Amino acid sequence: MVIAVTPTLHLFCQAIADNPPRWHFVLQDLEGSNVLDVTDAESGVDGERLELLALVRGLEAIWCPARLIVVSPSRYIRHGLQFGLNDWRRQDWRWERFGELVPIKNADLWQRVDAALRFHELEVARHQMSTLTGPTVSSLRVARVAPARGSDDRSPARMRPAGESRRVGDLSEVDMATTASP
Repeated sequence: MVIAVTPTLHLFCQAIADNPPRWHFVLQDLEGSNVLDVTDAESGVDGERLELLALVRGLEAIWCPARLIVVSPSRYIRHGLQFGLNDWRRQDWRWERFGELVPIKNADLWQRVDAALRFHELEVARHQMSTLTGPTVSSLRVARVAPARGSDDRSPARMRPAGESRRVGDLSEVDMATTASP
């Protein structure tokens, strides 16, 4: 009998305000070894779209279904993953603004993130990355993200800490120590 092991990886992603603007992502295993470190320039793109592009490129670079801890200094990325994605998907990629449903910003990239969640289990952490020293994993606080619609291979029970009962889509924070163990 073959037992498939789902790797757990950290995905560090950020935008770098240079000329030209760049996106950067680093994939690391739990021991802190870099699996993949990619930076590229993207002319004509900046701000939130560049941050989101770093996340998308990182998610799309992963070669197999994985358990990911996304680490980003971007509030836009963290809040979109934690609080927006499920609502946007349910409301056909729109959000309510002053009583009116309007298209979300960067919907094309958020839809690519949503598609990646069909294969990956995702958690979100806030951490400031240094472009000089690179990412480090130390005392991160992690919030779990509900799976994308159509992800039959993951049960909602795997998305919450042991002993807690929460609806799918609710978030919880767990210490790195509990997420680092297999």
